[in-house]
Amino acid sequence: MKGMIRVVDDRASLSSNGTSNNVNSSASNNFDTVGTYMVPARDVEKYVSQFKKRGFNVDGTFTYKDLRGGQKGTGPKQTLLVWTNSGMTLDKVISSLEEITPRLPYS
Repeated sequence: MKGMIRVVDDRASLSSNGTSNNVNSSASNNFDTVGTYMVPARDVEKYVSQFKKRGFNVDGTFTYKDLRGGQKGTGPKQTLLVWTNSGMTLDKVISSLEEITPRLPYS
């Protein structure tokens, strides 16, 4: 599996380059922690809601065809969520993420 991560200044112009990128244009660089999670595309709204409920911002998503053909219960597409957080200790960030992880079908 191959992929590319491109880090850009949030003031720079972002383009989707023909892919299904969804970047929150109102996101600012005022965050302490950033990370990613892979979730089934068909459940993306559920997971976005769970992240927001725990104090995270979902700053972008990228949906792609699952190269494995989809695991049982996940569907044929996956979504990579890019999240940020500000004002939480790292211990709180980790414990909040641990509340989401068991709900993922990959756990």
